[in-house]
Amino acid sequence: MAEILGTSAGTITQGQRKVASVASARIPVQEVEKLINVSEDIAPLTVMLDKPGKTHIVRAPTYVHYETDELPIGLTLGAAGQGSGVTTLALAANGAKRVTVNTLLLAQRTGEELRVTAVNTSANTVDVDRGVGGTSAAALNANEVISIHSFAAPDGDTSPESVTSEPTVVTNATQIFRASFEMSRRLRGLETYASDEEDRVSRDALRHLNIMREQTFLFGPGISLTDPTITGGVFHWLSTNVTNQAGVALTESGFYTIVQNWFLRNRNRDKMVLFAGENLLKAMDGFGRDVLRYTPDTTVLGVKVKGYQTAFGTIMLKPHGLMTRLGGDDTAANKGAASWAIGLNMERVGRAQYGSEGALTLNKDIQENDRDGSKAEWISDEGLWLGNEKAHCLVTGIP
Repeated sequence: MAEILGTSAGTITQGQRKVASVASARIPVQEVEKLINVSEDIAPLTVMLDKPGKTHIVRAPTYVHYETDELPIGLTLGAAGQGSGVTTLALAANGAKRVTVNTLLLAQRTGEELRVTAVNTSANTVDVDRGVGGTSAAALNANEVISIHSFAAPDGDTSPESVTSEPTVVTNATQIFRASFEMSRRLRGLETYASDEEDRVSRDALRHLNIMREQTFLFGPGISLTDPTITGGVFHWLSTNVTNQAGVALTESGFYTIVQNWFLRNRNRDKMVLFAGENLLKAMDGFGRDVLRYTPDTTVLGVKVKGYQTAFGTIMLKPHGLMTRLGGDDTAANKGAASWAIGLNMERVGRAQYGSEGALTLNKDIQENDRDGSKAEWISDEGLWLGNEKAHCLVTGIP
């Protein structure tokens, strides 16, 4: 498990959980490994997040984490054009915090090199020397992106000021998931309900719970910080790399644009998993039929995936059992999530677990004292942990 983290203010009291104490009957998930990987086809993200190293322990049902953005290699200029003689550049999006005095900038469109001589983070401007290194000063366009090229310190200078990447504080909540199953005394006595058959009923309940967890982690549209708390899913948090095809056919060129923007914010690209719906899979089968792009099956966090090669890196493609039509025919009313695809960098996704009690657990023998039979339940208290929404992508409306 990762780290224990602080919490935000909320209306839920620490330690509050509306279930009876069943500690004597709790069976940690580690002791029932044979029941765990029952949902890889229909809840692959949940199976991945149940793997070691993906859990962050939180101390209350409401929690905060920080979305950290990797430092960019470019600066975006302000909305006004800047002539060749302008030596104070207005920047966009807190760009002044990303550079220090003696940073070298390169306008790749014109070939001009600029050296930063002063930084004003309050005004979000930098003073520069134009046309350094024998290059020629040239007008810069509005909203042009110039690269943070290098750094050239004078002899005997002191160390530069620190550059910063401002984190975004995100508040989310854990959610209590429960799925129970029971058998009467007579049914348990039947041969078909003995031993392995009881495991089957338990697996069915776990599969049902994992579908609820998966749908929440991926498609959860909102959050609630009051009891009963609801965790925000990927759909709730993503806002940057979001594409709505709106029924327009997805071309190979269009797909590559989506992939390029997705990969842009990810330096570590070993676990770029694209959970694909039916319609994306059909579209991809029509891309470059004369080019072999698929690679042999491999695994990411214990889940089988297939590689798909692009110019920007290899996507780990996972057909998703919930991104299918809801009905038998392909009508608008039955499309469901078949038109969706969600790309996640699994290095930046985890699950928040409310203390040790929030672990996925099988509670056995929780029936009432006068029940003529037995009852058990799977339960967890957890939420989504999304490291940086810019590191992921969402595509909808693929016909």
